[in-house]
Amino acid sequence: MAASLASHVALVTGSTSGVGFGIARVLASRGAAILLTGLGDDKLIQECQQSIKDDFDVPVSFVPANLSDQLQVHKLAQTVIKDHPPGPDILVNNAGFVHTSHVESHPIEVWDQLIAVMLTAPFVLTKYLLPGMRRKEWGRIININSCHGLIGTAGKCGYSAAKHGLMGLTKTVAMDIADTGVTCNSINPGVVDTQTSRSIVDKLVAEKGITKEAAQMERLSKQPIKKYTTVDQIGEAALFLCSSAADTMTGATITMDGGWTAT
Repeated sequence: MAASLASHVALVTGSTSGVGFGIARVLASRGAAILLTGLGDDKLIQECQQSIKDDFDVPVSFVPANLSDQLQVHKLAQTVIKDHPPGPDILVNNAGFVHTSHVESHPIEVWDQLIAVMLTAPFVLTKYLLPGMRRKEWGRIININSCHGLIGTAGKCGYSAAKHGLMGLTKTVAMDIADTGVTCNSINPGVVDTQTSRSIVDKLVAEKGITKEAAQMERLSKQPIKKYTTVDQIGEAALFLCSSAADTMTGATITMDGGWTAT
């Protein structure tokens, strides 16, 4: 049976679009109060909040923060604890972005942003929100990683380095909190059906003059299973990690990449 999260509060970063918004919706469907944070204008943020409220009738709020700025990450943690003492029960570190560039031409400032958003921010949020989970003797830290956190990929030195670092953080935090009732795990998708993926397909169609179907197959070429992972499937994996079935599952990786890293 799926976990009931009616008494829990979940903070999901990068949750105004894509995977993060999908995870927030799945957790809300099981009764969790949702704290959204991510990029977007006021209209988008209001639409995200209203969608979850209308569909699931749970409390939803938005806490602004630019996760590339460590001071704003600290402020985010403080605001969340102040508004929801003693802090959320579930932390989903999802925010991220991709930059493709050969190592010799990779901008240093973009490297710094990738590390800040996808490694430093999860560390800071874990550091400050973990004590509340420890006091309650229950909590879930879920790091949304990538198949690029398991393998090296040409052109993604900054992204892959950040994701490999997040794998190390996941495992080490899991060992640090093994006796607390709190778990820390990772979900590693491959190609996900998001607006970003659809934009990449459209770009391939325009640049190569190929059909949309051919562009989709090129996008999925490294996956033995030629299917996109959906944001709902990733949300369901996160929901499983919040269930009692996963009470002894920590430091683990749920790989959802269509067999990409199995080859």
